[in-house]
Amino acid sequence: MNKFKIFLILLVLFISINAVYSEGNFTELQTEINNSTGSIEITQDYVYVNESDYDLTDGILINKSTLFINGNGHTIDGAGQSRIFYMGNNSGQNITISNLKIINGYSHNSGGSISGLEYNLINVTFENNFAVYGGGALTDSFLNIANCTFINNTAEEGGAVSAAVVEMENCTFDRNYAPMGPH
Repeated sequence: MNKFKIFLILLVLFISINAVYSEGNFTELQTEINNSTGSIEITQDYVYVNESDYDLTDGILINKSTLFINGNGHTIDGAGQSRIFYMGNNSGQNITISNLKIINGYSHNSGGSISGLEYNLINVTFENNFAVYGGGALTDSFLNIANCTFINNTAEEGGAVSAAVVEMENCTFDRNYAPMGPH
């Protein structure tokens, strides 16, 4: 009887720990974005998982004219295999991402973590993202960036950011690398 009680206690403890430290995958976040009606409150970390997310290596598609993503301090991890977000043809200036940590994004083109036409970023940390060509963290036409941090991002040109027009306020850059152009 005592062994059974101990087993039950350990089982409940194991389930509780897994519930606290659970992560979602890119496919789950893509579904949340597709079903959203204007905003998303992220409630867990997400990581790229090759077995389930293999068709999202260009990033989680945001193809909405208006979307506000509040990361609530969570992390999205590309696992060195995928860009994090790709802004589709229908995305517009009303796309805002805030309070999020974006790490280990990868693109065989430009924009290791985010690529698109126009978007806003507030209080986002970009760390260890890589793009072969431009913008280890970000590439775009028009960017509005406030209170963001860029750490150890790499690309051939624009180690952290490569964009036509950038409005930037109170951002920090540390150890970003671009052998062919500005860091």
